Amino acid sequence: MNRIFYILIFISVCNPVFSQSIILDEYVKQGLENNLALKQQDIDFQQSLYAIKEARAYFFPQLSLNARATFANGGRTIDFPIGDLLNPVYSTLNTLTASNSFPQVENEQIQFLRPFEHETKLSLIQPVFNPAIYYNTKIQQEFANSKSINKNIYQRNLVAEIQTAYLNYLKANKGIELITETRTLVLENIRVNESLFANDKITIDNVYRSKAELSKLDQKMAEAEKMLSISAKYFNFLLNRDLNEQIIIDETLGEELPTIPVLSAPDELASGRSELKIINSYANANNLSQKMYGSDYLPTVLLAADYGFQGDAYKFTADDDFAMLSFVLKWDLFTGNKRKAKLQQAKLQGESLSLRYQEIQNQLEIQINTAYLDLLTSEKAIEAARELQNSAEKTFFLINKMYKEGQANLLKYLDAQTTLTNARENYWIEVYDYYMKLAEYQKQTEVNL
Repeated sequence: MNRIFYILIFISVCNPVFSQSIILDEYVKQGLENNLALKQQDIDFQQSLYAIKEARAYFFPQLSLNARATFANGGRTIDFPIGDLLNPVYSTLNTLTASNSFPQVENEQIQFLRPFEHETKLSLIQPVFNPAIYYNTKIQQEFANSKSINKNIYQRNLVAEIQTAYLNYLKANKGIELITETRTLVLENIRVNESLFANDKITIDNVYRSKAELSKLDQKMAEAEKMLSISAKYFNFLLNRDLNEQIIIDETLGEELPTIPVLSAPDELASGRSELKIINSYANANNLSQKMYGSDYLPTVLLAADYGFQGDAYKFTADDDFAMLSFVLKWDLFTGNKRKAKLQQAKLQGESLSLRYQEIQNQLEIQINTAYLDLLTSEKAIEAARELQNSAEKTFFLINKMYKEGQANLLKYLDAQTTLTNARENYWIEVYDYYMKLAEYQKQTEVNL
């Protein structure tokens, strides 16, 4: 439920260009919910969140149960001449006491490895001072931030891709509608020509020419239907649904074109782009890495506590238990300049990221300016296409009337008809291209229109 809520907020914020199209808004929502690549991006982001939790876990103590049972045979021995030491004394005591109360003792040979030994203990280790843990946690947070930004970039690109695919479908569908309308005109022209030929007012070649135009139109229809099928399948692919599923056509799209805002400070727009935010996140991670490598010169301190049982038999009594508390300090005094090399690598990587930032910022400024100029050009092209269509409609109306009255020849009629067809097709192509350029402009600027 929360996920759907945030998706709706995202659509309302980053998709106002097509807010007049409820149908397309719904398709965008479906795409954001179902697109497989976006789900993979979300999984990558979730993994990065768990990487942060893993890094934070090193701040806490680690408690483990360790058990060891050892069976040994042979090995080194310790000779203990207890007999040689005590037997003379025991002999003297027996003589003095006139008894055998003090028997003779054999020399002992003690095995260094006991035949059986066990140790079972609980071990607790608590880091007290370890800068690497702190910096690693911060680095993982920066990586998670970059994953989140990357997901947003893909999400925004996906929205623009869905919008463009839908508009391509509408363009192909509109092309079929215009061809169908033109085909009606051609059929009417064939009927008129056949009637005129039957009344001996024109020659048969006029009828053949009209039928040839119909064949050309049918060929064009086949191409348009192929493009419609391809665009429909790609659109359904983006929405991760059946490739042959029906697509609802928004008949209102294009009735009123959105107003283009004035582009100001493209460098500021570029500096706010998510691509640069990712580089900033990597740069922050690099700075933290440098600090972490610098902290390698410091010692690490940890607290270790053990409690358990040990002995030559598996017994857990008060006579067999032990406890031990240790403070452990580790200080690498010499590592063969390994730390210095790692630090220099991180510094060079930081310089590379700085250069990369400048390069991408310049590229983004060019892309934003190009998208804006394309949008202005498209707006002017629509006005020109509208004027051309109005002129072609008026011209065809007059030529068609003149042709039926015998005051214009077939070539003039076909030329006016072709001009009208091309003008109508060109107008709608410019309209849908305008919306595509709007989607591209919004994607490039990441600014709501």
